[in-house]
Amino acid sequence: MISAQTVEAFWTAMKHVRPLSIGLNCSLGPDLMYPFLEELAEKSNAAVSAYPNAGLPNPAVRDGFDLKPEDMGRFLGEFGTEG
Repeated sequence: MISAQTVEAFWTAMKHVRPLSIGLNCSLGPDLMYPFLEELAEKSNAAVSAYPNAGLPNPAVRDGFDLKPEDMGRFLGEFGTEG
């Protein structure tokens, strides 16, 4: 998704191909992409997928990302339980 494009504009541009699934990839992290996924799920009649990163790369952090595996697990678990 182009950062300057709204979720509604993204769905409008894609719905004519009648996708089985449509998703978002986010380098900002799962917490910041959740509202966009929620909106896409409301507007779309396709299954919605998410491909979040553990936040933006951070060279000051030992493993390179602010979010740890347990953080990602918690967020992805919420995505699953909340649909």
